[in-house]
Amino acid sequence: DYSFTQTDFSVLDGYKGSVESHEFSSSITVSFPVLGKHIVKTCVVASAIAIKLGVTPDEISHALESVKRVPGRMNVLKGKHDSIIIDDTYNSSPLAMQAALNTLYDLDAPTRIAIIGDMNELGDVSESAHNYIGSICDADKLDYVVTVGANTEKYLAPAAVIKGCKVKSFATAQEAGAFVAVKLKPETIVLCKGSQGGIFLEEAVKKLIADPKDVEQLVRQSPGWLKKKNIK
Repeated sequence: DYSFTQTDFSVLDGYKGSVESHEFSSSITVSFPVLGKHIVKTCVVASAIAIKLGVTPDEISHALESVKRVPGRMNVLKGKHDSIIIDDTYNSSPLAMQAALNTLYDLDAPTRIAIIGDMNELGDVSESAHNYIGSICDADKLDYVVTVGANTEKYLAPAAVIKGCKVKSFATAQEAGAFVAVKLKPETIVLCKGSQGGIFLEEAVKKLIADPKDVEQLVRQSPGWLKKKNIK
C-alpha cells in the first residue's frame, strides 16, 4: 500500500524520490538524507503513519527532509584522502550487520573496506552468527575485511577467508583504524560496525576522519566513556 520510488541518490545527500500511496491521487515528493535501504523503509513507515494521522503531503515532505543522521547509525563522514566513512559503530547484531554490508555492496566505489567488530550478547548463537556474517562477506565487493575482537577473529574471519576475502584481525579498534588509514585512497568507502562492550569501533573511525572536529559526531566520547575505554 505504501512504497518508495527512487529518482536520485548520493552517499552524502541520501535518497530522492517519491512515496506512493493509494490514499493520494499523486505521490509525495521526498528527500531522505539517510543511508541504507533499511532506513529508507523506516522513513516510508513514518510516512504511512503520518498519512493515517491526517498529516498533509507537504508537511510529510518537509519533515522527512529535516531528518538528521544519528551519530553511530549509518552516519556518513568525510575520511582522509577524499575517502568516505560510514560510521555505524553504536552497536551491532546479525540483521543490522547484514543490512550495513548490503548497503556497502550497493555503493559504487573503487575500494570498499569493512571493519567488523564482535557482535556481543548473542549467547549460544554467537559462533553461528559470526560464521554467517563471514560467509556473506563478498570478495568481489570488499577489498579488505578487518576484524576487531575474539569472536570475529575466531569465527567470522575464517568464514570470510573461505569466501576469498583478504582478512586482517586485530585486538583493538585503534589497531584496526591505523591499518585501514594507510589503505585509504580517493573514493574509498569504509564501513565501521561492531558492538559496544569492549569493541568501540568509533575509536577506529577517529583514525580515518579527515576533520578532527568530526570527533564530536562520534558516539561515546564523554570523559566517563573515554575513561572506561582507557582512551587518553
